[in-house]
Amino acid sequence: SVSGGMGSALLSDPGRAANILRTLREGIRNKPISCKIRLIENTQKTLDFCMAMINAGALAIGIHARCVGDASTKPADRKTLREVLSLLKSKHPTISIMVNGDFYTRQEWTNMMEETGADGVLLGRPALYNTSIFRKPIDDTTTNLSHGYKSSLLLDKSSVIQDYLQECMRYNNHYKNVKYVICEMMSNRRAPPDRVPHLLQNYPGGQTISKVCNCHSLEDICKVWDVNDAINKKEETPTALVAGEHRYDDSYIMDTLETKKDELLFIGGAPNNDERCSKRKKLNNGNGSN
Repeated sequence: SVSGGMGSALLSDPGRAANILRTLREGIRNKPISCKIRLIENTQKTLDFCMAMINAGALAIGIHARCVGDASTKPADRKTLREVLSLLKSKHPTISIMVNGDFYTRQEWTNMMEETGADGVLLGRPALYNTSIFRKPIDDTTTNLSHGYKSSLLLDKSSVIQDYLQECMRYNNHYKNVKYVICEMMSNRRAPPDRVPHLLQNYPGGQTISKVCNCHSLEDICKVWDVNDAINKKEETPTALVAGEHRYDDSYIMDTLETKKDELLFIGGAPNNDERCSKRKKLNNGNGSN
């Protein structure tokens, strides 16, 4: 937690932050190490912090264009972000720099990358508003078109939520988590006020946050969004795993718990299997103690 000196608290302790990165670099030599920061109180201090992270071994840095304590409804400080990027890129042109903060349209982040030389963009709330913001132009002939709030690349929000529900059904997400995510997708409460008029929340099917909140199961939520094929979905026959893929079930957790119970039960060492079985029987009957 921040109160424990973690997270954004490290921005006021560059020495410790650098030591963490240096330790990671020494321990994980075959993987690139990156970090994500917020702007500090001025351009120079932000630049100094970034330099310390690079000297400690960071190969990429993400910069959020807000300071610690800034609310998400406060517009991102693009002016300071540009200043930091310009100075940082002039000193370390090979270090990857990602920008973050209110990039609600493809056109915005494309312009920022072209102007500053930023290598990428990090999206939070803009992606939650409409995940189809990640859709790319089909070919080079469309790259010069404006991809603003009404970009032809964007999908209808209702269809985006329906697609999300399909995935939730596929992976059996807990309905409370699904409700929260959908309500965030339908709300502009975390967006800067000047953005809200552009972030339309039109749902032809009459869906509202209230209707979603009144659902008490994943099936109920699917009914609100007319995702009938997900409701009637039958158990799929397990398919062969692709190389490198894993399939987990309750045994992944339960077997580990059983092993831990045995380790605690026999921490003093049991002479033989008979004693182990006897102690386990007593434990399961509620008559044993360790």
